[in-house]
Parts: sequence; structure tokens; C-alpha cells
Amino acid sequence: MVIGSWAVLTMCAAVFWGLAYALLGKVLHSGISSAFTLATIGVFTLTTYVIVLLKSGTFQAGVDILQQNKIVLICLLGVAVCLISGQFLVYKAIALKDAPHVAILEICYPVFTCLFTWALFRNLELSWNIVVGGLFIFIGSAMVLFKSSH
Repeated sequence: MVIGSWAVLTMCAAVFWGLAYALLGKVLHSGISSAFTLATIGVFTLTTYVIVLLKSGTFQAGVDILQQNKIVLICLLGVAVCLISGQFLVYKAIALKDAPHVAILEICYPVFTCLFTWALFRNLELSWNIVVGGLFIFIGSAMVLFKSSH
């Protein structure tokens, strides 16, 4: 069985996100606010992506697409609002509990991804392994929620 490059990249992202959550727990429990943390990360993120855009030469192509297709612009703004909101809520949750609990509970987002993909675009590519995996994720998240609610 050959593992696709998309799967390798996804697992590498998961490693980085896991490390980030662990470090984030330490940062947020030091007394630094979620807003300050997000702003600091935002500055570094913006700087990094501007450099990548300039080096790759893809900035103007992206602007051209947004000018020609307002639906893509609206979707991109929606993504920004959702990601900012989600990150802020996750950071607040970590500050209130801890990174492992929040990460395990937050991992149920694929269920919502499927629901929104179907509700917004009537597109849903499900197979038995995706459904079973989703059920395991949902069950695991529920276990964490109900066993650690005190």
C-alpha cells in the first residue's frame, strides 16, 4: 500500500499542530491572554506568508482571481472569520482547561466539515471507512466531554 503525498503532508501537519497545542498550553497558562497570543502569532504568520507570496510570485494571480470571482472573495472572507473565531475559542478553552482535553474534543470538527460541505454545496463524498472513522472520532470526543466535564 502506497501512502499518498496528501496523507503524508496531513500527518506532518498533525505533528506540528500537536506540538503547537502543547506549547500553547504552556503559554496560555503562564498568564498571557488569548488575544495577545493570537496577535503575536498573527504578526509572525502574516510576515511569513507575505514572504512566501513575494518569493513564489503568486500574489497578483490571487488578487486577479478575487477581482474576477466575488464568490471566491466572500468564501475567503468567511474562512478568515471562521478560522479567527475558531482559534480564539480554542485558545480560550485551553486557558480554561488544558491542551490535551481541548485537542481531543476539538477533533470532532470533521463531522461539522461533512455537514457544512453537504449543507452549503450539496457535495458529500462519503465511504464506509470515512463514516466509521467519523463515528470513532465523535464517540471519542463525547467520552472526553462527558468524563471530564467537572
